[in-house]
Amino acid sequence: MGDRAALVEEWSFRLAEAAAPDEAILAPTIAEAFIAGGKQRRQLFEESSGTLGGFGAGSLALVMPGLLSAIATVGPLLLAALSSPLSGNLIDALDTCVKFLTMREENRSTGDTAPAPLPPEPELAPVLKVLDTMQAEMRAKGLTAEASEAAAYRSLKALFADPPGAAQFVEAVAS
Repeated sequence: MGDRAALVEEWSFRLAEAAAPDEAILAPTIAEAFIAGGKQRRQLFEESSGTLGGFGAGSLALVMPGLLSAIATVGPLLLAALSSPLSGNLIDALDTCVKFLTMREENRSTGDTAPAPLPPEPELAPVLKVLDTMQAEMRAKGLTAEASEAAAYRSLKALFADPPGAAQFVEAVAS
């Protein structure tokens, strides 16, 4: 249990530093509550005094619960990406996927109904799916599109920097 707790503490803090620095101090507590499930997890998403988080700390607990929910949602896809042939070059793959998502959004904003181009490398499909799904899940949990995009990109960049360690954290969150 101690190794798992240390892993969750390290990775939740690391992800918060990357995606939501104001939440870094609370990140291990938020992650443990999320992983515990049940009432503890539900409280992370309840509105308390007009803000999400259940900790009564204003907006401090806003990004991390949504981010953890997104990681749990994409767990199997994220694990596949972390163990893919791209594992040594996942950050470059992520940057390429961000470009494709940006092009898709630009097409939507200009009213272009043509689908966005697909990545030329089929190996990028899992990374693109993870990024896209994480953003959608965080928006569903109440984050703005801008916050969701930033948190997904920054957290994936942190996870992709250390695929073996990240896989252990993803397994803990997604189980």
